[in-house]
Amino acid sequence: YIHHKEIKASGGYPVSVAGRGLLMLSGGIDSPVAGYLAMKRGIKIECVYFESPPHTSVMAKNKVKKLVEELTKYDSSITLNVVQEAIYKNIDPTYMITIMRRMMYRISEKIMEKTSCLCLINGESVGQVASQTLTSMRVINSVTNVPVIRPVACLDKLEIIDISRK
Repeated sequence: YIHHKEIKASGGYPVSVAGRGLLMLSGGIDSPVAGYLAMKRGIKIECVYFESPPHTSVMAKNKVKKLVEELTKYDSSITLNVVQEAIYKNIDPTYMITIMRRMMYRISEKIMEKTSCLCLINGESVGQVASQTLTSMRVINSVTNVPVIRPVACLDKLEIIDISRK
């Protein structure tokens, strides 16, 4: 072998050597970056998007589809599961986000069983929003026993944006 020039790449492991994970994909920047970082560690991802009309729009769903297209640059076989939920009507607004997130974890766990995923992946970043305080994350996480991977948990928004741009 002749070595001429070193080219810096993204690094990591080949996708799928670490098993499968279910990425909770939203229309924001954090969750696709979390998915990308998980893939760098060899996790083959499957995506889930929770649609809650009228609280989520068709535009949001289309944005999620575009994000999946971006992620398929690294693995062309990524699939998107769209779950439509309508539990907003039956929840006390004071606890809405916490209960919604708990339901998302429960539903995600069922999808994981059907798709042979070994972990749940999300874009939670500690302290970024009210539902991402350590106390809230613990309460939400308590509904499942599956490993929850949070690749961007200790990054700030600027670091996440920087990874997204790269």
